[in-house]
Amino acid sequence: MGAKGRFVGYLTAAAAGSFVYVAGGVAATENIRAGLPHIDELKIALALWLLVFFMAIIGMFLPWCLVLWVSRRISHSGACYFAGTAAIASLVVGCVISSLLPEPLFVEDQTFLEGIRIAVERQGWLLLLTGIAGGLTYWFVSERRPLSPPPTTSSSP
Repeated sequence: MGAKGRFVGYLTAAAAGSFVYVAGGVAATENIRAGLPHIDELKIALALWLLVFFMAIIGMFLPWCLVLWVSRRISHSGACYFAGTAAIASLVVGCVISSLLPEPLFVEDQTFLEGIRIAVERQGWLLLLTGIAGGLTYWFVSERRPLSPPPTTSSSP
């Protein structure tokens, strides 16, 4: 697939991954009340999704270039490859970004490695699921080979 198809796949993967991240974060909060969400909560979730979407586009650019470069060098780069590498990349990038953000109020003199440890404890599974969703979406949009029809046999008398 050409560069245009890979770019569309990258944007689609960022949208899917950021949606999973925001949906998982909203579902994990303890103050979810029963019933439908209020319109203001939906507006906040949409704004958060857009923010995470653009952060994913920027933060995952270089790691994703590396993933694509490696996928061109190996012969078998299917759904498992893209899901696994995207999961690892999103975990690493997410932990590094959260470690670089201002420290939480409850941690005094937080080091870089402590920030990564806290991010893994709090967001590790969510970051892995985000990467899996993004990687599978990229593979489905940009790399999946269309199913070919079964070969027809023509019988000549």
